[in-house]
Amino acid sequence: RGLAGDIATVYAAYNERQVNQDPEFHNWDAYAVTLRFKGGAVGTSASTYALFPEIQEPPSADFALRDRLVRVTDRGAAQFTPQGVEEWPNDEPLHAGVNRAFVEALRKNDPSLVATPLRVGLESTAVVLAANASAATGQPVDVAAFLAASV
Repeated sequence: RGLAGDIATVYAAYNERQVNQDPEFHNWDAYAVTLRFKGGAVGTSASTYALFPEIQEPPSADFALRDRLVRVTDRGAAQFTPQGVEEWPNDEPLHAGVNRAFVEALRKNDPSLVATPLRVGLESTAVVLAANASAATGQPVDVAAFLAASV
């Protein structure tokens, strides 16, 4: 949301039996999700469990903008432009600070220690559930309509 705003529509496709290495594995083997933001931007996200465990590349998020690519990983962020690459390393994995703040908010019973309001978290969850609905129906899902119908 901080980069492109709210998500208007989500379309998702999931693959359920690409790998059969573990009969107790009950999750999607791969997924692809396309997002259309209210401001007109589009984005995609994809992942798979079909690869072998020896591939240890960390997750990353790429943001392609006019004349620049911003890549975010647990190791840090990098901005690629025609002028070169600028990097900002992380001292720790990205989720560690978020987890610390959440635990501290629980310990102190102080919701103000969590930077993201509950409503934003619920909207993010609605996007995920809308993606699941899209994968089940094979149709794009309007996130606002989905949220209104689900509450």
